[in-house]
Amino acid sequence: MRLLSVNIGKPRPNPWKPVALTGIDKHPVSHPVMVTSPDPRGTGDVGLAGDRVYDVKNHGGTDQAVYAYAREDLDDWAAELGTPLRNGVFGENLTTEGVDVTGAVIGERWRIGPDVVLEVCIPRIPCGTFQGWLARAGWIKRFTAAARPGTYLRVIEPGLIRAGDPAVIEERPGHDVTVAVTFRALTTEPGLLPRLLTADALPDGVKELARKRIEPAVLSNPQCDELSRVRQHPPAHGNPVAVAVAMAGLVLAVFSAAGCSSQPDTSQPSVESCAQFAIAAIRNHVTVTTLPAACRGLTPAQIDSAAGTALRSADDGVRDKALKRQRIAAASHFIERMFVAAPAQRSEPQASSPAAGWISRTALGLAALCAWLVTVALGLAMMLRWVLRSRARDAPGSRFRRPPALNVAHLGLAGAGLLIWIAYLATGLTGLAWTATALLTVVIGLGMTLVFFLPSQSRHPSVVVTGAHIIFATTTFLFVFLTAIGTG
Repeated sequence: MRLLSVNIGKPRPNPWKPVALTGIDKHPVSHPVMVTSPDPRGTGDVGLAGDRVYDVKNHGGTDQAVYAYAREDLDDWAAELGTPLRNGVFGENLTTEGVDVTGAVIGERWRIGPDVVLEVCIPRIPCGTFQGWLARAGWIKRFTAAARPGTYLRVIEPGLIRAGDPAVIEERPGHDVTVAVTFRALTTEPGLLPRLLTADALPDGVKELARKRIEPAVLSNPQCDELSRVRQHPPAHGNPVAVAVAMAGLVLAVFSAAGCSSQPDTSQPSVESCAQFAIAAIRNHVTVTTLPAACRGLTPAQIDSAAGTALRSADDGVRDKALKRQRIAAASHFIERMFVAAPAQRSEPQASSPAAGWISRTALGLAALCAWLVTVALGLAMMLRWVLRSRARDAPGSRFRRPPALNVAHLGLAGAGLLIWIAYLATGLTGLAWTATALLTVVIGLGMTLVFFLPSQSRHPSVVVTGAHIIFATTTFLFVFLTAIGTG
Protein backbone atom coordinates (compact mmCIF):
# COMPACT_ATOMS: atom_id res chain seq x y z
CA MET A 1 0.00 0.00 0.00
CA ARG A 2 1.35 3.39 -0.93
CA LEU A 3 0.58 6.99 -1.64
CA LEU A 4 0.47 7.27 -5.42
CA SER A 5 0.27 11.08 -5.60
CA VAL A 6 -0.19 14.19 -3.46
CA ASN A 7 -2.51 16.67 -5.19
CA ILE A 8 -2.78 20.42 -4.63
CA GLY A 9 -5.66 22.54 -5.94
CA LYS A 10 -5.55 25.46 -8.34
CA PRO A 11 -8.25 28.09 -7.89
CA ARG A 12 -10.82 28.06 -10.67
CA PRO A 13 -14.02 30.08 -11.25
CA ASN A 14 -17.02 28.31 -9.76
CA PRO A 15 -20.20 28.82 -11.84
CA TRP A 16 -21.98 26.01 -9.97
CA LYS A 17 -22.29 27.65 -6.54
CA PRO A 18 -22.73 31.21 -5.23
CA VAL A 19 -19.01 31.42 -4.41
CA ALA A 20 -16.44 32.93 -6.73
CA LEU A 21 -13.83 30.15 -6.77
CA THR A 22 -13.38 26.42 -6.26
CA GLY A 23 -10.32 24.38 -5.38
CA ILE A 24 -11.57 21.14 -6.94
CA ASP A 25 -9.00 21.26 -9.78
CA LYS A 26 -6.16 19.40 -8.06
CA HIS A 27 -2.92 18.22 -9.68
CA PRO A 28 -0.06 16.00 -8.46
CA VAL A 29 3.08 17.67 -7.09
CA SER A 30 6.51 16.06 -6.81
CA HIS A 31 7.84 17.96 -3.80
CA PRO A 32 7.15 17.08 -0.14
CA VAL A 33 3.99 18.67 1.32
CA MET A 34 3.44 19.63 4.94
CA VAL A 35 0.31 18.15 6.55
CA THR A 36 -1.18 19.79 9.65
CA SER A 37 -4.53 19.87 11.40
CA PRO A 38 -6.42 22.90 10.03
CA ASP A 39 -8.46 25.49 11.88
CA PRO A 40 -12.19 24.79 12.36
CA ARG A 41 -14.50 25.12 9.38
CA GLY A 42 -15.10 28.64 8.17
CA THR A 43 -11.53 29.73 7.46
CA GLY A 44 -10.94 27.84 4.20
CA ASP A 45 -7.95 25.99 5.70
CA VAL A 46 -7.34 22.31 4.92
CA GLY A 47 -4.66 19.86 5.97
CA LEU A 48 -2.22 20.26 3.07
CA ALA A 49 0.02 23.32 2.80
CA GLY A 50 -0.68 25.24 -0.41
CA ASP A 51 -4.24 23.95 -0.74
CA ARG A 52 -7.53 25.49 0.43
CA VAL A 53 -11.31 25.42 -0.04
CA TYR A 54 -13.48 28.39 -1.02
CA ASP A 55 -16.93 27.19 -0.01
CA VAL A 56 -16.02 27.65 3.64
CA LYS A 57 -19.57 26.99 4.82
CA ASN A 58 -19.67 23.39 3.59
CA HIS A 59 -16.02 22.32 3.27
CA GLY A 60 -12.79 22.35 5.20
CA GLY A 61 -12.13 22.12 8.93
CA THR A 62 -10.66 19.41 11.10
CA ASP A 63 -13.10 16.68 10.03
CA GLN A 64 -12.42 17.36 6.32
CA ALA A 65 -8.71 18.10 6.55
CA VAL A 66 -7.64 15.69 3.79
CA TYR A 67 -9.63 13.90 1.08
CA ALA A 68 -8.39 10.52 -0.20
CA TYR A 69 -9.54 8.47 -3.18
CA ALA A 70 -8.30 5.10 -4.41
CA ARG A 71 -6.63 4.77 -7.81
CA GLU A 72 -8.46 1.48 -8.22
CA ASP A 73 -11.82 3.28 -7.93
CA LEU A 74 -10.66 5.94 -10.41
CA ASP A 75 -9.76 3.16 -12.84
CA ASP A 76 -13.24 1.64 -12.45
CA TRP A 77 -14.81 5.02 -13.20
CA ALA A 78 -12.51 5.53 -16.18
CA ALA A 79 -13.64 2.23 -17.65
CA GLU A 80 -17.30 3.02 -16.97
CA LEU A 81 -17.13 6.54 -18.36
CA GLY A 82 -14.92 5.60 -21.29
CA THR A 83 -12.33 8.33 -20.61
CA PRO A 84 -8.99 8.48 -18.78
CA LEU A 85 -9.07 9.99 -15.29
CA ARG A 86 -5.86 11.53 -13.93
CA ASN A 87 -4.89 11.60 -10.28
CA GLY A 88 -6.61 14.50 -8.51
CA VAL A 89 -9.47 14.87 -10.99
CA PHE A 90 -12.06 14.07 -8.30
CA GLY A 91 -10.60 16.83 -6.14
CA GLU A 92 -8.78 14.37 -3.88
CA ASN A 93 -5.66 15.43 -1.98
CA LEU A 94 -4.31 11.88 -1.82
CA THR A 95 -4.55 9.25 -4.53
CA THR A 96 -3.79 5.87 -2.96
CA GLU A 97 -2.79 2.50 -4.37
CA GLY A 98 -3.56 -0.79 -2.66
CA VAL A 99 -5.66 0.86 0.06
CA ASP A 100 -9.29 -0.22 0.42
CA VAL A 101 -10.64 3.29 0.94
CA THR A 102 -14.29 2.32 0.54
CA GLY A 103 -13.91 -0.55 3.00
CA ALA A 104 -11.97 1.49 5.55
CA VAL A 105 -13.54 1.57 9.03
CA ILE A 106 -14.53 4.92 10.53
CA GLY A 107 -11.78 5.75 13.04
CA GLU A 108 -9.18 3.64 11.22
CA ARG A 109 -5.72 5.27 11.33
CA TRP A 110 -3.21 5.30 8.51
CA ARG A 111 0.48 6.09 8.84
CA ILE A 112 1.79 7.65 5.65
CA GLY A 113 5.54 7.97 5.45
CA PRO A 114 7.56 8.14 8.68
CA ASP A 115 5.66 11.00 10.37
CA VAL A 116 2.03 11.54 9.35
CA VAL A 117 -0.95 9.73 10.91
CA LEU A 118 -4.43 10.31 9.46
CA GLU A 119 -7.79 9.06 10.76
CA VAL A 120 -10.72 7.99 8.57
CA CYS A 121 -13.55 10.35 9.43
CA ILE A 122 -16.48 10.62 7.01
CA PRO A 123 -17.27 9.86 3.36
CA ARG A 124 -17.57 12.57 0.76
CA ILE A 125 -21.13 13.55 -0.18
CA PRO A 126 -21.23 14.74 -3.83
CA CYS A 127 -22.26 18.34 -4.48
CA GLY A 128 -23.17 20.55 -7.43
CA THR A 129 -19.57 21.72 -7.91
CA PHE A 130 -18.42 18.10 -8.32
CA GLN A 131 -21.08 17.45 -10.97
CA GLY A 132 -20.38 20.73 -12.77
CA TRP A 133 -16.62 20.18 -12.74
CA LEU A 134 -16.96 16.79 -14.43
CA ALA A 135 -19.62 18.21 -16.79
CA ARG A 136 -21.74 15.07 -16.63
CA ALA A 137 -25.50 15.28 -16.31
CA GLY A 138 -26.87 13.11 -13.51
CA TRP A 139 -23.41 12.66 -11.99
CA ILE A 140 -24.56 13.15 -8.40
CA LYS A 141 -27.10 10.35 -8.72
CA ARG A 142 -24.63 8.09 -10.53
CA PHE A 143 -21.83 8.69 -8.01
CA THR A 144 -24.24 8.09 -5.13
CA ALA A 145 -25.54 4.84 -6.60
CA ALA A 146 -21.99 3.49 -7.01
CA ALA A 147 -21.21 4.12 -3.30
CA ARG A 148 -17.46 4.62 -3.89
CA PRO A 149 -17.22 8.05 -2.27
CA GLY A 150 -13.65 8.22 -0.98
CA THR A 151 -13.06 9.47 2.55
CA TYR A 152 -12.19 12.60 4.47
CA LEU A 153 -9.37 12.22 7.02
CA ARG A 154 -8.43 13.97 10.26
CA VAL A 155 -4.80 14.83 10.95
CA ILE A 156 -3.67 13.02 14.12
CA GLU A 157 0.09 13.51 13.73
CA PRO A 158 1.44 16.21 11.38
CA GLY A 159 4.47 15.95 9.15
CA LEU A 160 5.73 15.81 5.56
CA ILE A 161 4.37 13.46 2.91
CA ARG A 162 5.22 12.96 -0.75
CA ALA A 163 4.27 10.68 -3.63
CA GLY A 164 5.57 7.15 -3.14
CA ASP A 165 5.37 7.13 0.66
CA PRO A 166 4.19 3.80 2.10
CA ALA A 167 0.75 3.65 3.71
CA VAL A 168 0.23 1.38 6.71
CA ILE A 169 -2.94 0.75 8.72
CA GLU A 170 -1.81 1.32 12.30
CA GLU A 171 -5.12 1.00 14.13
CA ARG A 172 -8.59 -0.29 13.28
CA PRO A 173 -11.63 -0.04 15.62
CA GLY A 174 -13.65 -3.16 16.42
CA HIS A 175 -16.94 -2.00 14.87
CA ASP A 176 -18.00 -2.64 11.27
CA VAL A 177 -19.06 0.87 10.23
CA THR A 178 -17.09 1.41 7.05
CA VAL A 179 -16.90 4.38 4.71
CA ALA A 180 -19.32 2.60 2.37
CA VAL A 181 -21.82 1.81 5.15
CA THR A 182 -21.76 5.41 6.37
CA PHE A 183 -22.24 6.77 2.88
CA ARG A 184 -25.19 4.47 2.11
CA ALA A 185 -26.80 5.24 5.47
CA LEU A 186 -26.67 8.98 4.78
CA THR A 187 -27.91 8.71 1.20
CA THR A 188 -29.76 5.67 -0.11
CA GLU A 189 -30.23 3.24 2.81
CA PRO A 190 -31.55 4.99 5.96
CA GLY A 191 -32.09 1.59 7.55
CA LEU A 192 -28.33 1.56 8.21
CA LEU A 193 -28.45 4.73 10.32
CA PRO A 194 -28.54 2.97 13.73
CA ARG A 195 -25.19 1.37 12.96
CA LEU A 196 -23.55 4.78 12.67
CA LEU A 197 -24.05 5.42 16.39
CA THR A 198 -21.46 2.74 17.21
CA ALA A 199 -18.67 4.62 15.42
CA ASP A 200 -17.10 6.92 18.05
CA ALA A 201 -14.87 8.67 15.50
CA LEU A 202 -17.81 9.82 13.40
CA PRO A 203 -18.34 13.61 13.75
CA ASP A 204 -20.88 14.55 16.41
CA GLY A 205 -23.02 16.43 13.89
CA VAL A 206 -23.43 13.33 11.73
CA LYS A 207 -24.37 11.15 14.71
CA GLU A 208 -26.87 13.75 15.88
CA LEU A 209 -28.47 13.81 12.45
CA ALA A 210 -28.63 10.01 12.46
CA ARG A 211 -30.36 10.00 15.86
CA LYS A 212 -33.01 12.44 14.72
CA ARG A 213 -33.72 10.56 11.52
CA ILE A 214 -34.17 7.21 13.24
CA GLU A 215 -36.47 8.46 16.02
CA PRO A 216 -40.09 8.31 14.80
CA ALA A 217 -41.26 10.66 17.54
CA VAL A 218 -38.97 13.35 16.24
CA LEU A 219 -39.89 12.79 12.60
CA SER A 220 -43.59 13.00 13.38
CA ASN A 221 -43.20 16.37 15.12
CA PRO A 222 -43.28 19.28 12.63
CA GLN A 223 -41.37 21.39 15.15
CA CYS A 224 -38.48 18.94 15.50
CA ASP A 225 -35.00 20.34 15.96
CA GLU A 226 -33.87 19.32 12.48
CA LEU A 227 -36.58 21.42 10.90
CA SER A 228 -36.50 24.31 13.37
CA ARG A 229 -32.82 24.84 12.53
CA VAL A 230 -33.87 25.83 9.05
CA ARG A 231 -34.54 29.56 9.04
CA GLN A 232 -35.52 29.66 5.39
CA HIS A 233 -39.20 30.46 4.88
CA PRO A 234 -41.03 29.35 1.76
CA PRO A 235 -41.02 32.05 -0.91
CA ALA A 236 -44.27 33.76 -1.74
CA HIS A 237 -46.33 32.36 -4.57
CA GLY A 238 -48.69 35.32 -4.86
CA ASN A 239 -52.03 35.58 -3.04
CA PRO A 240 -54.74 33.47 -4.67
CA VAL A 241 -57.23 34.52 -1.97
CA ALA A 242 -56.88 38.21 -2.78
CA VAL A 243 -57.18 37.49 -6.48
CA ALA A 244 -60.27 35.39 -5.85
CA VAL A 245 -61.88 38.28 -3.94
CA ALA A 246 -61.08 40.65 -6.81
CA MET A 247 -62.51 38.31 -9.42
CA ALA A 248 -65.45 37.38 -7.14
CA GLY A 249 -67.77 34.72 -8.48
CA LEU A 250 -66.00 34.40 -11.84
CA VAL A 251 -62.72 33.03 -10.48
CA LEU A 252 -64.49 30.77 -8.01
CA ALA A 253 -66.53 29.34 -10.86
CA VAL A 254 -63.43 28.67 -12.96
CA PHE A 255 -61.68 27.10 -9.97
CA SER A 256 -64.58 24.70 -9.61
CA ALA A 257 -64.54 23.92 -13.31
CA ALA A 258 -60.84 23.10 -13.09
CA GLY A 259 -61.52 20.65 -10.29
CA CYS A 260 -59.81 22.75 -7.61
CA SER A 261 -61.03 23.57 -4.16
CA SER A 262 -59.99 25.60 -1.16
CA GLN A 263 -58.43 24.32 2.02
CA PRO A 264 -58.96 25.40 5.60
CA ASP A 265 -56.14 27.39 7.13
CA THR A 266 -55.60 24.70 9.74
CA SER A 267 -53.83 22.48 7.17
CA GLN A 268 -51.22 25.04 6.16
CA PRO A 269 -48.70 24.18 8.90
CA SER A 270 -48.56 20.60 7.58
CA VAL A 271 -47.67 21.81 4.10
CA GLU A 272 -45.07 24.15 5.56
CA SER A 273 -43.52 21.44 7.74
CA CYS A 274 -43.28 19.14 4.70
CA ALA A 275 -41.47 21.87 2.77
CA GLN A 276 -39.16 22.61 5.70
CA PHE A 277 -38.31 18.91 6.04
CA ALA A 278 -37.34 18.82 2.35
CA ILE A 279 -35.28 22.01 2.73
CA ALA A 280 -33.43 20.45 5.69
CA ALA A 281 -32.70 17.31 3.61
CA ILE A 282 -31.27 19.41 0.77
CA ARG A 283 -29.11 21.55 3.04
CA ASN A 284 -27.73 18.54 4.90
CA HIS A 285 -27.17 16.56 1.67
CA VAL A 286 -29.42 13.77 2.94
CA THR A 287 -31.31 11.67 0.40
CA VAL A 288 -34.88 10.96 1.56
CA THR A 289 -36.04 7.55 0.37
CA THR A 290 -39.53 7.32 1.90
CA LEU A 291 -42.37 9.71 2.54
CA PRO A 292 -41.55 11.39 5.88
CA ALA A 293 -44.06 11.77 8.66
CA ALA A 294 -44.09 15.54 8.16
CA CYS A 295 -45.70 14.98 4.73
CA ARG A 296 -48.05 12.12 5.49
CA GLY A 297 -51.74 12.78 5.01
CA LEU A 298 -51.11 15.48 2.41
CA THR A 299 -52.48 15.25 -1.10
CA PRO A 300 -50.12 14.92 -4.09
CA ALA A 301 -50.89 18.55 -4.97
CA GLN A 302 -49.81 19.71 -1.51
CA ILE A 303 -46.65 17.63 -1.65
CA ASP A 304 -45.92 19.04 -5.11
CA SER A 305 -46.24 22.54 -3.66
CA ALA A 306 -43.88 21.65 -0.81
CA ALA A 307 -41.38 20.19 -3.28
CA GLY A 308 -41.41 23.36 -5.35
CA THR A 309 -40.81 25.48 -2.26
CA ALA A 310 -37.85 23.34 -1.19
CA LEU A 311 -36.28 23.34 -4.65
CA ARG A 312 -36.64 27.10 -5.02
CA SER A 313 -34.82 27.52 -1.71
CA ALA A 314 -31.78 25.85 -3.29
CA ASP A 315 -31.18 28.79 -5.64
CA ASP A 316 -31.65 31.63 -3.16
CA GLY A 317 -29.22 34.45 -3.90
CA VAL A 318 -28.37 33.14 -7.39
CA ARG A 319 -29.27 35.40 -10.31
CA ASP A 320 -27.80 33.46 -13.23
CA LYS A 321 -30.58 31.33 -14.71
CA ALA A 322 -28.27 28.55 -15.91
CA LEU A 323 -26.73 28.28 -12.45
CA LYS A 324 -30.20 28.25 -10.91
CA ARG A 325 -31.18 25.27 -13.06
CA GLN A 326 -27.99 23.43 -12.11
CA ARG A 327 -28.53 24.00 -8.38
CA ILE A 328 -32.16 22.96 -8.56
CA ALA A 329 -31.20 19.82 -10.50
CA ALA A 330 -28.60 18.97 -7.86
CA ALA A 331 -31.08 19.60 -5.03
CA SER A 332 -33.80 17.50 -6.63
CA HIS A 333 -31.66 14.39 -6.17
CA PHE A 334 -32.12 14.53 -2.41
CA ILE A 335 -35.92 14.73 -2.37
CA GLU A 336 -37.09 13.15 -5.63
CA ARG A 337 -37.90 9.76 -4.07
CA MET A 338 -39.78 11.39 -1.23
CA PHE A 339 -42.28 12.90 -3.59
CA VAL A 340 -42.46 9.89 -5.90
CA ALA A 341 -43.54 8.00 -2.77
CA ALA A 342 -46.58 10.23 -2.30
CA PRO A 343 -49.66 7.99 -2.05
CA ALA A 344 -52.14 8.17 -4.88
CA GLN A 345 -55.36 10.03 -4.10
CA ARG A 346 -58.30 7.70 -3.58
CA SER A 347 -61.76 8.32 -4.93
CA GLU A 348 -63.42 9.47 -1.75
CA PRO A 349 -65.90 12.22 -0.94
CA GLN A 350 -64.24 15.61 -0.84
CA ALA A 351 -65.13 16.19 2.79
CA SER A 352 -63.28 13.09 3.93
CA SER A 353 -59.86 14.05 2.60
CA PRO A 354 -57.78 17.20 2.81
CA ALA A 355 -57.85 19.42 -0.28
CA ALA A 356 -55.07 21.43 -1.81
CA GLY A 357 -54.58 24.84 -0.22
CA TRP A 358 -52.44 26.13 -3.06
CA ILE A 359 -53.40 25.31 -6.59
CA SER A 360 -50.50 23.57 -8.31
CA ARG A 361 -48.87 25.12 -11.34
CA THR A 362 -50.08 22.20 -13.45
CA ALA A 363 -53.72 22.84 -12.48
CA LEU A 364 -53.34 26.56 -13.14
CA GLY A 365 -51.72 25.87 -16.49
CA LEU A 366 -54.49 23.53 -17.58
CA ALA A 367 -57.15 25.94 -16.36
CA ALA A 368 -55.47 28.69 -18.38
CA LEU A 369 -55.46 26.43 -21.44
CA CYS A 370 -59.19 25.70 -21.10
CA ALA A 371 -60.04 29.39 -20.61
CA TRP A 372 -57.80 30.32 -23.55
CA LEU A 373 -59.52 27.83 -25.86
CA VAL A 374 -62.94 29.19 -24.88
CA THR A 375 -61.70 32.75 -25.44
CA VAL A 376 -60.38 31.92 -28.92
CA ALA A 377 -63.61 30.13 -29.79
CA LEU A 378 -65.69 33.14 -28.76
CA GLY A 379 -63.33 35.42 -30.67
CA LEU A 380 -63.70 33.31 -33.81
CA ALA A 381 -67.48 33.43 -33.45
CA MET A 382 -67.39 37.22 -33.14
CA MET A 383 -65.07 37.60 -36.11
CA LEU A 384 -67.19 35.30 -38.25
CA ARG A 385 -70.23 37.39 -37.43
CA TRP A 386 -68.37 40.57 -38.37
CA VAL A 387 -67.14 39.04 -41.65
CA LEU A 388 -70.59 37.85 -42.66
CA ARG A 389 -72.06 41.30 -42.01
CA SER A 390 -69.15 43.26 -43.44
CA ARG A 391 -70.72 43.31 -46.91
CA ALA A 392 -72.97 46.10 -45.78
CA ARG A 393 -71.27 49.41 -46.49
CA ASP A 394 -70.41 51.77 -43.70
CA ALA A 395 -72.87 54.60 -43.13
CA PRO A 396 -71.97 57.83 -45.01
CA GLY A 397 -70.03 60.30 -42.91
CA SER A 398 -68.98 57.68 -40.37
CA ARG A 399 -66.05 58.78 -38.20
CA PHE A 400 -64.74 55.26 -37.38
CA ARG A 401 -63.53 52.57 -39.66
CA ARG A 402 -61.76 49.45 -38.39
CA PRO A 403 -58.78 48.32 -40.52
CA PRO A 404 -59.29 44.59 -41.31
CA ALA A 405 -55.61 43.95 -40.59
CA LEU A 406 -56.25 44.64 -36.88
CA ASN A 407 -58.76 41.79 -36.71
CA VAL A 408 -56.28 39.45 -38.39
CA ALA A 409 -53.45 40.58 -36.10
CA HIS A 410 -55.64 40.10 -33.02
CA LEU A 411 -56.59 36.57 -34.01
CA GLY A 412 -53.06 35.67 -35.15
CA LEU A 413 -51.42 36.82 -31.93
CA ALA A 414 -54.03 35.00 -29.85
CA GLY A 415 -53.42 31.78 -31.78
CA ALA A 416 -49.63 32.14 -31.56
CA GLY A 417 -49.84 32.71 -27.80
CA LEU A 418 -52.05 29.65 -27.42
CA LEU A 419 -49.54 27.47 -29.29
CA ILE A 420 -46.69 28.81 -27.15
CA TRP A 421 -48.70 28.05 -24.01
CA ILE A 422 -49.30 24.48 -25.18
CA ALA A 423 -45.55 24.18 -25.80
CA TYR A 424 -44.90 25.42 -22.25
CA LEU A 425 -47.26 22.80 -20.78
CA ALA A 426 -45.42 20.13 -22.76
CA THR A 427 -41.86 21.23 -21.88
CA GLY A 428 -42.11 23.23 -18.66
CA LEU A 429 -39.71 25.90 -19.98
CA THR A 430 -40.12 29.11 -18.01
CA GLY A 431 -39.24 31.29 -20.99
CA LEU A 432 -42.22 29.96 -22.94
CA ALA A 433 -44.58 30.80 -20.07
CA TRP A 434 -43.42 34.40 -19.94
CA THR A 435 -43.48 34.71 -23.74
CA ALA A 436 -47.10 33.55 -23.77
CA THR A 437 -47.90 36.01 -20.97
CA ALA A 438 -46.40 38.90 -22.92
CA LEU A 439 -48.28 37.95 -26.08
CA LEU A 440 -51.52 37.62 -24.16
CA THR A 441 -51.04 41.12 -22.74
CA VAL A 442 -50.72 42.51 -26.28
CA VAL A 443 -53.73 40.50 -27.45
CA ILE A 444 -55.93 41.79 -24.62
CA GLY A 445 -54.82 45.36 -25.19
CA LEU A 446 -55.53 45.10 -28.91
CA GLY A 447 -58.88 43.44 -28.25
CA MET A 448 -59.99 46.20 -25.89
CA THR A 449 -59.00 48.75 -28.52
CA LEU A 450 -61.07 46.97 -31.16
CA VAL A 451 -64.15 46.67 -28.95
CA PHE A 452 -64.20 50.09 -27.28
CA PHE A 453 -62.25 52.46 -29.52
CA LEU A 454 -62.55 51.10 -33.07
CA PRO A 455 -66.01 49.55 -33.20
CA SER A 456 -67.15 47.96 -36.42
CA GLN A 457 -69.86 49.74 -38.37
CA SER A 458 -71.57 46.43 -39.02
CA ARG A 459 -73.88 45.09 -36.39
CA HIS A 460 -72.05 44.20 -33.19
CA PRO A 461 -72.20 40.72 -31.66
CA SER A 462 -74.53 40.42 -28.72
CA VAL A 463 -73.54 41.94 -25.41
CA VAL A 464 -73.53 38.45 -23.87
CA VAL A 465 -70.99 37.09 -26.38
CA THR A 466 -68.77 40.15 -26.12
CA GLY A 467 -68.95 40.15 -22.32
CA ALA A 468 -68.16 36.44 -22.14
CA HIS A 469 -65.20 36.95 -24.46
CA ILE A 470 -63.81 39.72 -22.26
CA ILE A 471 -64.39 37.75 -19.05
CA PHE A 472 -62.71 34.60 -20.34
CA ALA A 473 -59.80 36.63 -21.76
CA THR A 474 -59.28 38.28 -18.37
CA THR A 475 -59.52 34.92 -16.59
CA THR A 476 -57.03 33.42 -19.04
CA PHE A 477 -54.56 36.21 -18.33
CA LEU A 478 -55.01 35.70 -14.58
CA PHE A 479 -54.19 32.00 -14.73
CA VAL A 480 -51.36 32.44 -17.22
CA PHE A 481 -49.76 35.13 -15.08
CA LEU A 482 -50.10 33.16 -11.84
CA THR A 483 -48.57 30.10 -13.53
CA ALA A 484 -45.70 32.14 -14.95
CA ILE A 485 -44.75 33.73 -11.63
CA GLY A 486 -44.94 30.30 -10.02
CA THR A 487 -42.24 29.02 -12.39
CA GLY A 488 -39.70 31.58 -11.21
